[in-house]
Amino acid sequence: MTMTVKALAYAAQQYLQSSTKTPFKRAHIYELLAALYGFRSYAALTASSVFTSGNDEFDRIPMEPAILRQRYSDLGYPTATTDHVVSELVSFATQHRLGVVRLNDLVRDLRDGLYDGYDFGETDLPALPVDCLVRSANSGSAIAHYALALIYDPGDDNDELLGASYWYTQEQNGRELEGMQKAWADAYAGRIALKEKHAFHLRQAAQLGSAEALLDLADKFGDLSFFEGDHDDLDEDPMRVAEIAERHGRRAETHHWLTIAAEEGNTEAMFELIERFDHQDHERCWTWIYLARRLGTDFTRSDYRLINEDGSSWDDDVGGSAFVIGRDALTLPPLDERRDTAAYNAAEEMFARLEST
Repeated sequence: MTMTVKALAYAAQQYLQSSTKTPFKRAHIYELLAALYGFRSYAALTASSVFTSGNDEFDRIPMEPAILRQRYSDLGYPTATTDHVVSELVSFATQHRLGVVRLNDLVRDLRDGLYDGYDFGETDLPALPVDCLVRSANSGSAIAHYALALIYDPGDDNDELLGASYWYTQEQNGRELEGMQKAWADAYAGRIALKEKHAFHLRQAAQLGSAEALLDLADKFGDLSFFEGDHDDLDEDPMRVAEIAERHGRRAETHHWLTIAAEEGNTEAMFELIERFDHQDHERCWTWIYLARRLGTDFTRSDYRLINEDGSSWDDDVGGSAFVIGRDALTLPPLDERRDTAAYNAAEEMFARLEST
């Protein structure tokens, strides 16, 4: 049986009523399941989390039997049955490997690629979290839509489907296929469906205010609405944002996000700023030089090294072909004493902020 939220509540209700000989309202089952994982109400759980079950690798939150006890009492059930009901619901959750994962944690792990090996909604991953996400998304949750967009992201086109589009087109034109040709056409159709789901949920999440979704729209679909708003507090690598901005010719935004990256200690961003954006502001350039030095990189010295063809460091004991990578030393006009002191102090302030985080 495919486990959905309704199926979960029904199974829990039947289990508790059979094992405790106590009648339960279905609505109360939802409340008790939420309480088992530390939530004061089912609404509180669905606002921030989803149920999951089975052998997944989700970062689950622990069970809270004490909160379940209190919620059971609040719902008006007899105190004499509390211990038995709590024990049985814990047993039910354990048998079904039931758990709860916070949406923020789920999105983080999806973005980090932790679940790239799963076939979401099919056989590899339980349907329960997907069902929960769909319910939350239908209620207007931006983060639920974004999680679904990540789940349905088909990724880059791979070699095994390069020829499948031909057979898909043939089938669409009325040709009857069989065997491997049919399998290729079906695989391509499935990929199209994933792309459509991915785009739909991504746009819905963006419309509901998800900055992450807006950035992904800029990255994948060329919708640059992200750059029309203020998203400096976005939990994202600013170098990625700068790369997307530059790819779409947004020079001011590229400069802005490179600056954020530099202030967060990215020396590659500092070098880019000196070379391409801040080169006319010598005081600012020296600030980046001083900050980079504090972080172990001296732009006023050349930096070259040998690597192998695969990018690993070349070892003269091993030998073989070697390639030179690196950069020349930067040469900047010196500042007068006042401006040099200001540049140095600005770098020290940035470094102090980095040290305190």
